[in-house]
Amino acid sequence: MIMTLLPMFSLMLSGLCVSLSLPAHALMVNNEQTPIPLSEVIAESEETLHFNGKITYVDVEGGFYGITADDGRRFMPTNLPDKFKQAELAVAVQAVIAEDVIGIHMWGQSIELLQIDVLSVVY
Repeated sequence: MIMTLLPMFSLMLSGLCVSLSLPAHALMVNNEQTPIPLSEVIAESEETLHFNGKITYVDVEGGFYGITADDGRRFMPTNLPDKFKQAELAVAVQAVIAEDVIGIHMWGQSIELLQIDVLSVVY
C-alpha cells in the first residue's frame, strides 16, 4: 500500500490534498481534480508592484536601462518598450517580480512590466 501512495507525491495543507503531479492551474480536492482559472493562479501567486520612478541609463556592461523608484529601489524590467528608453523619464509602473530571470547586470530586481505610463511634467 505504501508503494502505491509514493507516486502521488501528495502534500497535506489545511486538510486539502494538493497533488503536485497536476498542472499548476489544477488542485486535487477530496480526490477530485478542480480546475482553477489560470488568471486566478497568477493573481494569487504574484504580488503586483505599484511605484513611481525614473528611467535610468546605466553605462556598464554595454549599457542598459533600468528604473529607479522614487524610494531608491532599483528594478530591471525584462520587457521595457523602446519608446520608454529615455534617461530621466518619469514613469508610473505596475509590475510583478520576474522570478526565473537570470541577468548579467546585477543592478536591480528583475521585473515584468504589466503597465508603464509617462508621468506628466508640471512646470
